[in-house]
Amino acid sequence: MARRSLQVLTIAALAAGCAAPPPPSVQRLVAHGAAADAAGTLVVLDVCLNHSPLVQGDYFVVAEARQGASALEQATRQFLDAADMRSRTTLIPFVCGALHDTANTPKRIADAIDGEVSERAQPLWVAPELAADAEYVNALQTLATHVFRRSVTSYDKDKPPPPEATGTEAAADDERARRAAAVVVQRSGRTSLLYVGVTGHSLSAGKATASVVVRAAAAMAMTVAIGPVFTAAGSSYHVVFVPGGPVDKRQMAAGLYDLKQGQLVNSRVVGADGDPMKPEVLAERNGLNLLLRDLLLTTAR
Repeated sequence: MARRSLQVLTIAALAAGCAAPPPPSVQRLVAHGAAADAAGTLVVLDVCLNHSPLVQGDYFVVAEARQGASALEQATRQFLDAADMRSRTTLIPFVCGALHDTANTPKRIADAIDGEVSERAQPLWVAPELAADAEYVNALQTLATHVFRRSVTSYDKDKPPPPEATGTEAAADDERARRAAAVVVQRSGRTSLLYVGVTGHSLSAGKATASVVVRAAAAMAMTVAIGPVFTAAGSSYHVVFVPGGPVDKRQMAAGLYDLKQGQLVNSRVVGADGDPMKPEVLAERNGLNLLLRDLLLTTAR
């Protein structure tokens, strides 16, 4: 970030009364842990966007999710380049890969906003270059689901953990992830997997206008309850799971999985406002820094 831009951002954040300043540049940090292994990291990006029209029921969209994933890939690439994490492969293998429910019941989906709505089980879209390798796609989806659920569970303290996160179910879930990891190692040659998943909810223009008062009340209640980590570029970021509500929002979850050891090393969840249907919102740098910095990096010595 240019010096002038950094100064403007810092002044804006202080003027907004934020609880902490924006995160420092990643150029002062280096990879640590599983992310530093010479064999490199497989980066999996998984975007899942839900659209809420004015009169019809909510549905997921594919085209906007893919556009957002592409923008997120570019921003993630810049972050990893700055951290000198160059031994990696980046994949956008699917849309809505991490399962929302164990039974994987069909979800309402359209190819794009205002398109024809149908029903489909997850993943809602698979990259054509991977579609022929069902075993690899299934393995990536298994790990995406495992990392996403464990990441969210660790931050969503107000809800009981899902069955697969405790007791014998947890052991079975861990074993499924380890079997999937073996497949991913064989296909990719990498020894760690960085999962970055974004789930977003976007209101139609009409519904957004109708919910201005609710939106303001929800934002105020959120700030009073947990306080913003910091405010920058017009967005407030929170290191928590943000529950549903009548507002444009996104939740970003990331986890680093050691494919050799078969275990989730660390995870982080960040909630933020902004319309996730806009690719530039998903690629916003401050949220990505907050999500990935402490997960992947340590201060250079």
